[in-house]
Amino acid sequence: MRIIEGVYKADGVVANSYVVTGKKHAIIDCGMPHNASKIIKTVKEAGLSPKEISFILLTHAHVDHTGSAAKVKANTGAKIAIHEQDAGYLTGEKSFAFPRGIKGLLFRIASPFILSRVEPDMLLKDGDLVGGFEVIHIPGHTEGSCAYLHRSTKSLFIGDSISTEQDSLSLPPEIYNFDTQMLKKSLQKIRELEFDNLFPGHGEPIIGKASEKVKKFVERLA
Repeated sequence: MRIIEGVYKADGVVANSYVVTGKKHAIIDCGMPHNASKIIKTVKEAGLSPKEISFILLTHAHVDHTGSAAKVKANTGAKIAIHEQDAGYLTGEKSFAFPRGIKGLLFRIASPFILSRVEPDMLLKDGDLVGGFEVIHIPGHTEGSCAYLHRSTKSLFIGDSISTEQDSLSLPPEIYNFDTQMLKKSLQKIRELEFDNLFPGHGEPIIGKASEKVKKFVERLA
């Protein structure tokens, strides 16, 4: 589904997955496992062949964002990129702590069946430039959570660090965060950025004047 010129959103993959066209074409996040075909369908809706995708940029290593990454890479040949601090979770060398309560128990039971491991091709750091995207390291949701600033579309792809619902902004639930206070502090650097559009990992994109709304939200967190 086309959102703006140059940005398309895959439907039905749980966490949002975006196809971004430009000099170098990229996919931002890959949803849960078994959704590669939906993402490849979106690539074709964007007028591209799968082999034209250069990068798969992961905002963090939670399974609802990485589950189909290996299959999407197999279909495209694109390089998988993730912040160096989340790389171990992607490969299986490290494991996330399970949340408490019934949700944690259910995930512990299901995790052997849904986790999809893959070796990244690129380890990112704050300030890196990848195919027209600037890497913004905003640890807190996970240690290696990143946003990607795409200047040609004036868009910020922020993963789970900020969610949207009916044009309002919120933090992810604390039980899913590595460190919520760290996240609040990390988000202060977003106040310095200028962008028109916000593309979250969960919720609907905000199109137009997004940086103003984000700055007000982040100021309230300080």
